Amino acid sequence: RQIRHRISTLKREIEQIRKHRQLHRERRRREHLPLVSLVGYTNAGKSTLFRSLSKENTLVSKRLFSTLDTLIRRIQLGQNFPILISDTVGFIRKLPHQLVSAFRATLEEVVESDLILHVIDVSDPDHDEKRAVVLRVLEEIGAGNHSMLTVFNKMDLVADLDYTLSDGIYVSAITGEGLDVLVNEIVREVGLHSCSV
Repeated sequence: RQIRHRISTLKREIEQIRKHRQLHRERRRREHLPLVSLVGYTNAGKSTLFRSLSKENTLVSKRLFSTLDTLIRRIQLGQNFPILISDTVGFIRKLPHQLVSAFRATLEEVVESDLILHVIDVSDPDHDEKRAVVLRVLEEIGAGNHSMLTVFNKMDLVADLDYTLSDGIYVSAITGEGLDVLVNEIVREVGLHSCSV
C-alpha cells in the first residue's frame, strides 16, 4: 500500500515537472546555449558531479529517486564558454511498470541535449551491466545516437584502476581529480557540435 501511494505521489510530481519543462525549453532555445545532460544508473554520482561542475549545493543522496526533477543550471566552462547542464533521475533495472512512462517523461531533456555525459560508478563491480541498462533506455527514448562522453566516476575508490580498459574520462567528483580533462572534452565536443549545426 505504501509503495502504491509513493508511486501515485511520484506520478503527480512528474506531471507538474512536465508542465514547467516546456516553458524552460522555449527560454533555452531563445538563449542559444548548448545543453549537456548527465545520465547514469542510480548512485553513479551524477548529482555530485553536477554539484562539482556547477559549484552548487544540490541534494546528494543514496535514496532512490532523490533527483526526480531534472535540475538545469547555467555554468561557465573555461574562459568564456557558457553551457546549460542538467542532472536527471537515476536509472534502475526492473523499474515498476507503473513508473516506466513517467520516468521516461523526466528524461525528455536528454533527447534535447547537445551532449550526454554518461556517468558510471567505476568502483561498482556491476558497472558494465548497469552501463548496458542506461544505453538501452537512451536508445528507447530516442537519444541513442546523441553525442556522448563516458565519464567513469569515483576513481578515488578504486586502488588499481586500469585506465586502458575503456575509452572514457576518469574522474572523482568528490576530489576533483580529472575534472579539468572532462571540462576540456565538454568544450571540445560541444564546440564541434555547434560548428556542425
